[in-house]
Amino acid sequence: MALPGVSAELKLAFAAREQWLADRQLSTRSPGKEIVVTPATMTALRKLETERLAARLSIELKAIYAPRLAGERVHGVYDRAIDTPTGKVA
Repeated sequence: MALPGVSAELKLAFAAREQWLADRQLSTRSPGKEIVVTPATMTALRKLETERLAARLSIELKAIYAPRLAGERVHGVYDRAIDTPTGKVA
């Protein structure tokens, strides 16, 4: 028998994450009731994480975030790396 507190919390957390992904059309349920993520899920999650980090750093550094366009060069002073769930970014 599982611990009711831990088990219940995990079930709620998984259900909330599943609903969050479904609300954003990043996952579906298979006929076998398994969660299936869409091909665009990782790209969308990385974009959301970048936006969250940019918002936080804009406040912290008192600077405006200007997204880089594909192929555009970036100029500036490298200060530090930022740790994210998917790795470090400059």
